[in-house]
Amino acid sequence: MATDTMSLTPAARLRASLPLLALAAGVVALDQASKAWIVATIGRGQVSHGRDLVPGRLVLLYTENTGAAFGLLHDSGWVLGLIALVVAVGIVVAAPRLRTAGGWAGRLLPSSLGLVLGGALGNLLDRVTRGFVVDFIRVPPAEITLGSTVYRFPNFNVADSAITVGIALLVLYMLTTGDRPPERA
Repeated sequence: MATDTMSLTPAARLRASLPLLALAAGVVALDQASKAWIVATIGRGQVSHGRDLVPGRLVLLYTENTGAAFGLLHDSGWVLGLIALVVAVGIVVAAPRLRTAGGWAGRLLPSSLGLVLGGALGNLLDRVTRGFVVDFIRVPPAEITLGSTVYRFPNFNVADSAITVGIALLVLYMLTTGDRPPERA
């Protein structure tokens, strides 16, 4: 059974969005706390910029990302910040108006939007306060050598992970409720 958000008052719509907003706030808090710890322990000015967590499998490696993932849009932080701001505002404005399916599928949409919102805001905070995004998770097995060139999966952070999981949940939601986006109230 779908939630009928058309009949809800603005206050009720806001209350309906609170789980999404709480999840986003949790992602931002975890992202910023992890970045603060990384900067303090292996960041700029530290003797070592990396630590093996699981040798050969998982490494913490401090990097400053002024572009997007995979080296795209290098030194275009303001463009990426603007995109993140537009996405965040779009989610906050649209979320209370979305109808969701009932049951477990209905929880996928607010969860996915909360993760994407939190990740976008976490990286936006970095761009505004630092001028770059702190990335620090590296997975050494995620690389391939073609000829003499080594291609590595880029370093990432908690916000990037939340965005990725959020998009995967959104795709799952769309697949389980039909291939159309949710109706707007």
